[in-house]
Amino acid sequence: MLGEYHFNDLFFAFGRPAMDWDTPRDIDLRLYPAAGIGYRIFQKEQSFIQFPVGFGYVYENFDGFGTNRYFSLYFGLGGRYVFANRITLDVDLLYMPSISPLADDWLFRSFVDFTVPLFDPIALKLLLTNVNDDNPSPDVGDNKFTATMALSFEF
Repeated sequence: MLGEYHFNDLFFAFGRPAMDWDTPRDIDLRLYPAAGIGYRIFQKEQSFIQFPVGFGYVYENFDGFGTNRYFSLYFGLGGRYVFANRITLDVDLLYMPSISPLADDWLFRSFVDFTVPLFDPIALKLLLTNVNDDNPSPDVGDNKFTATMALSFEF
């Protein structure tokens, strides 16, 4: 989830309350909220590219590996392109390295969301997600890629 408040066409404030859990990767709970400001580098009627920066906090509870907490920087890159037939391509990247010690812990997420409207308000959605982090479980590693296809209710 991501909330944005636009001051004008170029600058905005954002808040991102985020969490996940992943039993196969031994993550019982991970909270990684972030907030900051952003700048829209490029904008046209059907597309935009924006760069948010800010601060965050990461709390991680690993099954059998304890907990991990750190304050982080937040760097993002996002964009959207809407094709003539209302098909939408959204891209969102975020990187959250720890502040102290710098980049000892980190989270990286990349999302590609391809949405095809079927009939109002139903759409077909393909979401590709890549997760990279410093998960301490040696059995599962640091990287995970998922692909999800679903029907969505667009409003």
